[in-house]
Amino acid sequence: MLEAVTADPDTVLDEIPYLDVDEGVELRRNLKAEALSVTHLMTHCPKNKYCRSCLTNKCRRVGHYRGGMTKVEPRPTEFGIKTTCDHIICRSDSSSGIDNERDCVMLYDMGTDWLHGEPVKSKSADDTFRAILKFAGYEKIYTLYSDDSREIKKACARHGIAQKTGSPGIKEDNGLAESCVRIEVEGGRCDLAQAGLPACFWPYGICHFCFSRNIQIRDGESSYNRRHMAGHFPGKYIPFGAALEFRPQPVYQKGVNIPKFQPQCPVSYTHLRAHETDSYLV
Repeated sequence: MLEAVTADPDTVLDEIPYLDVDEGVELRRNLKAEALSVTHLMTHCPKNKYCRSCLTNKCRRVGHYRGGMTKVEPRPTEFGIKTTCDHIICRSDSSSGIDNERDCVMLYDMGTDWLHGEPVKSKSADDTFRAILKFAGYEKIYTLYSDDSREIKKACARHGIAQKTGSPGIKEDNGLAESCVRIEVEGGRCDLAQAGLPACFWPYGICHFCFSRNIQIRDGESSYNRRHMAGHFPGKYIPFGAALEFRPQPVYQKGVNIPKFQPQCPVSYTHLRAHETDSYLV
């Protein structure tokens, strides 16, 4: 409650006391006195830090700026020290993948800049658990940032991962994950448009894009080398949907009635980079 209010309605800002900071220096306004003036109490403009009404009704949340996470803690240099996770949800049936995938688990490691997208048939704790396992491989994840998802919480508990969550309802607290989700979605769209494939092939497009981003050399360094410390990716760089001529392995030809005069190197199309091997799936 206000204890002292100027009663004279003719009071204007020019009549509010000024503070003489030092002799020879321009006077500055007395904000404490201005906060109790009629002129300010009429509109509360501009905001005054000594006015309780201004403080309680013109408050804003802390801004979320680029690089906010690096200001709190230094950026790690090893895999698994600081990672983030989120779900990409396909709400409509028309957005389902070719194998009935309805969601995608996005995982990103800050230390190595390694991005991973794992298409799943649901956002259950079991599917999230397997996605994290495939992302980590033989390495250990120590800290994972995410929203307040129950499925991610259960998956982290089963893996023994320390989880840090943002404030409920404020997705900016997990802004890094939201940015990675946008990068994956846009990358998958570009791959599908490039290959001329329908939207149901998005699981293959996202997987190809993520691995292509990890092996891409930027400023003389790649995520592949940061994580494995074995140099850059030694294999071929094959765009999504590229036509390939290859000779199938004998194991794939057993029991198959192959025409006598069929070309030995049929044409196929690359659609996914296998995460476990050094070969492309076609």
